[in-house]
Amino acid sequence: MLRHAPLLLVIVCAIVFSIINHLRSVEFADSLRQLRALERTSSALFFAGVEFKEAALNLLMDDATDPLTNERYLNAYTGLSSQMLVADARTENVSDPDIFKKLKHLMDDIDNVHQRIIDSPPRSPERINQIRMLGFLIQRWLLQVEAVTASIRLKAIQSDAALESLQRTSLMAFAYVLMIALSFMAWVLNRWSRQQKALLDREAFLHRMAEVDPLTGLLNRRGWERISRALDDSPTEVAKGLTLIMIDLDHFKRFNDREGHAAGDHLLSRFAQLLQTRSRPNDSLVRLGGEEFLMVLPQCNAVSAETLLNRLRQQDTLPVSFSAGVAEMKVGEKVADALHRADRALYRAKHLGRSRTCVAPPSDIAEGAPPLPQVSISAQIV
Repeated sequence: MLRHAPLLLVIVCAIVFSIINHLRSVEFADSLRQLRALERTSSALFFAGVEFKEAALNLLMDDATDPLTNERYLNAYTGLSSQMLVADARTENVSDPDIFKKLKHLMDDIDNVHQRIIDSPPRSPERINQIRMLGFLIQRWLLQVEAVTASIRLKAIQSDAALESLQRTSLMAFAYVLMIALSFMAWVLNRWSRQQKALLDREAFLHRMAEVDPLTGLLNRRGWERISRALDDSPTEVAKGLTLIMIDLDHFKRFNDREGHAAGDHLLSRFAQLLQTRSRPNDSLVRLGGEEFLMVLPQCNAVSAETLLNRLRQQDTLPVSFSAGVAEMKVGEKVADALHRADRALYRAKHLGRSRTCVAPPSDIAEGAPPLPQVSISAQIV
């Protein structure tokens, strides 16, 4: 027993030393947490002081003329006062409770000047002088906050060094390194996934915007090309019934020259809104260019399309009328051919006096009707 006395004494001393180190580490850790909290509080005080200073400068430049300026000033003052109350609450259980003592005195001075500013009439010399004095007080406040922050950081560094000397073990080091590595990997993966999602969302947004006419919000020719390819690839949609309506505003160029381009753009936008009010969710509205529009109506025949156009004319409050050509697609017909028939029907409506609807016959030339010259509408219709 006596032979193992030195070993037992070493073991007991090691155990006692470990217990003491553990108690001291707990004490240092608690002190360090308080110092970190005070450091965050000091940083919050500094930023609150900067915001209050900016609000005071804005108030000096725009004294009581802008309600938003006064509101920002009062909000900044309230924020500064709230942060000071937080600082007072956090210094109750620390070893140096007077750490914010000078700041409290400066806060009392700031409160007094602030009250004078509130009580002074707007644009008075006294109010302006008080605002300027408030600026000097805030500048002193910021310098004092920086000094307090430096003192807190020095104490935090000292406590942190003491804590590290008590907790320097290989196991803790490994645990900290592993935790940091896993956290960093999780952060990297999360950031990468967010970046990839943002890139995909942006790509999809740009793709959608490339198919939208910026003036009317309808599809443009690029969007129509995508729809026409999809219709050619799915003949079942045509078998269910599909009708194309070509619409052209009558005498639009004359209106545009007389009223101006801005009025013309407004007219196009209003007409697009009129089409949207009478369309269904599965209909497609396209601005082909200029004053020409296209309506793609699935599960619709020519009779229903004429009824729709008549309702549009009843609701029409625009300064110009419109002409329309309707073509009901046939099974096995290409979209381009149906669009050509609707185009020819629109030309016939223009030729017959405008402000009317013509339905395209199954062939390009109706029975008993005089043949039409093979010239594009854009070259003939004004």
